[in-house]
Amino acid sequence: MGLFQSKDNNGKMRATPTMTSTVQAPLFNGLLYRLVDECDNTLGFFNNSTDYEFRVTYLFNVQCYIEPLDKTSATEQDDGILCEVCVYPGETQRFVRGEIAGYESKIDAVLLSDEYFSLHEDRKPDKYYGHVGPFKGSLF
Repeated sequence: MGLFQSKDNNGKMRATPTMTSTVQAPLFNGLLYRLVDECDNTLGFFNNSTDYEFRVTYLFNVQCYIEPLDKTSATEQDDGILCEVCVYPGETQRFVRGEIAGYESKIDAVLLSDEYFSLHEDRKPDKYYGHVGPFKGSLF
């Protein structure tokens, strides 16, 4: 997955996450890392790409005792606690802290949003979209 420019050929992180972690699990071919700090039971994410934002959604079961962190939104539901966060390129997001007994997860990699470009005026949408597509049919 991802544009060749988004990947580091050596499979290394492009930057150092701002969250302390004892476990760094690569997802999406290393474009996203799940960070776990086992010392204080914190879960977070680091976006290692330059071209995607990741929308992270977890449904923690009712046996979990968690606290949403930073920009994470949490909604109590009958079947657990739904937590969501968006992680922009090069960004680390602390997600939740607590006792995790089980969860279901969904993580989507999407093209950069208008919100991202409004927060990062140094990135130009026209140049970005020229870089990521649309692609010519002859390439397929």
